Amino acid sequence: SLAMALSESRGVDAGIATFQEYTVNWGSNPSDTDVKKTVVDLETDYIFLVPSQAALYLHSDNAVSGRTYSYLFSEPSRMPVFPLWMGADHADDLQYVFGKPFSTPLGYFPRHRD
Repeated sequence: SLAMALSESRGVDAGIATFQEYTVNWGSNPSDTDVKKTVVDLETDYIFLVPSQAALYLHSDNAVSGRTYSYLFSEPSRMPVFPLWMGADHADDLQYVFGKPFSTPLGYFPRHRD
């Protein structure tokens, strides 16, 4: 399974625990969408979340001055390429970071400026 492959270096118990953590809400007969969403969640955490958090902890532990911040962006794309259940995609936050809802307000809803 994917969970076993991604946690191979941590051993079989880690693979089993990972699978259980990501499938806890499946029930006895998960839908195709449930399985797909689980794969996306697991891969996203493995590729983006875990390395980002590791870097943040290193920065926080070693920073001489300043603070360390992170955020979770969950606003789905206005023009989704993927199914809506996937939520925000990588770099979807950039339009908000650089103020696009304010510079081109007709392309956004008022909630995008809140």
